[in-house]
Amino acid sequence: MYPLYYYNKSHRNTTEKLIHGSVTSRLDYCNSVLYGIDAQHIARLQGIQNSAARIVTRTRKYDHITPVLADLHWLPIPARIEFKIALYVFKIIHDSAPSYLSSLVTRHAPPPPVHVANCTRQSTRHMQEVHLEPVVYTLTSFGARSFSYSAPLVWNALPLHVRTAPSIAAFKARLKTFLHHKCFE
Repeated sequence: MYPLYYYNKSHRNTTEKLIHGSVTSRLDYCNSVLYGIDAQHIARLQGIQNSAARIVTRTRKYDHITPVLADLHWLPIPARIEFKIALYVFKIIHDSAPSYLSSLVTRHAPPPPVHVANCTRQSTRHMQEVHLEPVVYTLTSFGARSFSYSAPLVWNALPLHVRTAPSIAAFKARLKTFLHHKCFE
């Protein structure tokens, strides 16, 4: 196989498919375990993604990369890690995640229903809103990187319209839009 810079002269869509197949898929593989690692390790991964973006768009080495990533709709590495964790939590809440992941998070108890004149009502917002209980660790070096710690932090920080998406496809679209705005605007 030729090095990727030989494919730079090909059509942009073809180059982008090659990059997705060979680079970004590797960056996304198990990236949820990278939550909370040192900035220097994230910077190395970000450099790989930046190089891949430069190959796809034929951008020069010293051109600013942030507008290129925004144009490609590629999230930076920290946002990709948050995306993966939030997606796992969405699957846990909707019972489509493995049981070993579901056992790592606890839901926050919902507010009690309001009794009004022999009717039990509960706000629609409270019925759809799911908060996760954060876990407290004494060993912060490893505990703060665990899924049971990071999942509630990432999930509870999402806006309500993202968390209450009706399907996984809608959740992915809303989450990517939210993270894109958070990173680039």
